[in-house]
Amino acid sequence: MSHQSFTNGRDMKAFIRFATACALFLVHYCKATDQHSVIIVGAGSSGIAAATKLLENNFTDFIILEAENRIGGRIFTVPFGNGLVDLGAQWCHGQKDNIVYEIVKDLDVLKVDDVNSITHLYTKFSVDKNTSDTVNRLFESIYENMEEDPNAASLHDYFVKRYNNSINELYSDKPEILQYAKDATNLYLGAICSLESSFDVSDISTQSEYQICEGDQSLQWNGKGYKIFLDILMKKYPNPNESLPIDDKILLNKEVTNINWQNSFQPNSSKSEVKCSNGEVYYANHVIVTVSLGVLKENGSTMFTPKLPNEKIKAIDDIGFGAVMKIYLLYEEKWWPENLGSLSFVWSEEERERLKHVRITI
Repeated sequence: MSHQSFTNGRDMKAFIRFATACALFLVHYCKATDQHSVIIVGAGSSGIAAATKLLENNFTDFIILEAENRIGGRIFTVPFGNGLVDLGAQWCHGQKDNIVYEIVKDLDVLKVDDVNSITHLYTKFSVDKNTSDTVNRLFESIYENMEEDPNAASLHDYFVKRYNNSINELYSDKPEILQYAKDATNLYLGAICSLESSFDVSDISTQSEYQICEGDQSLQWNGKGYKIFLDILMKKYPNPNESLPIDDKILLNKEVTNINWQNSFQPNSSKSEVKCSNGEVYYANHVIVTVSLGVLKENGSTMFTPKLPNEKIKAIDDIGFGAVMKIYLLYEEKWWPENLGSLSFVWSEEERERLKHVRITI
């Protein structure tokens, strides 16, 4: 074997640069030829569920590419104080035909939430519970039957008209209670905004394609957070020894920017090319895309090559979605009574006007 010596430092530096370039090329080549039978895009509940099905059928040649530094998507449970809070999805809504409920119903992870036990604090005078419960039931009845008026210009117009007619009829001889019910209008309009994930009730139609699963709409996760559902999907709960090796398949911080499925039309090449924002490229025979509607709206026009069929693009464009913001407050001492479901403030019109000019510095 011959031995080549370096006559000066310049030769050594040139060799190091050459060796580094070769190493980078090999790294890039390995990345560019990372091939799998299946690539799942997104590690939310849909992506995790897809991976679970593959592993349960002894199919292991797949990876999951997740853009964030965590799994879960809209399921985002974090520590808070001495417990856990959900920054994203929070309740299991309904029981009949609800796949989430069907998966977890026998594992003792759900309990009935007392959120429907509502206490109203009215700023003008004390309102007895029977009165507030009656007005609440009136709100719920009107809201739940909104599709009875398909000609209403908006949910706002429908609700205000029905609500005002009802409280005037109920409390025409009780002026104080009538005023309370009127002042509660804005509270209920705000509740509708929250329920419908909208910033303005006037933007919402009374007609909806949303199907409610029958049963309790506010089942909560008994202190475990919604993330327990992911653990159940991955078989980490209730018996960790039966856990599926999904964690080994997940690659975090891999934002997919383009899926080129042009080759899937070619008879001699069935590989789809999946590009990530960091320059990495992966190949697969099949790609399962589980990203959210928001991602599709934002990136759908550039994410697929060739573009998606027109009917899918139209569906992505036409389906709407809203946003819900949460603020969690942590107190040093518990000041509220036991068995308090929720606490709502009913402000008079004068106070609402005054509050508009209050500045809060955080």
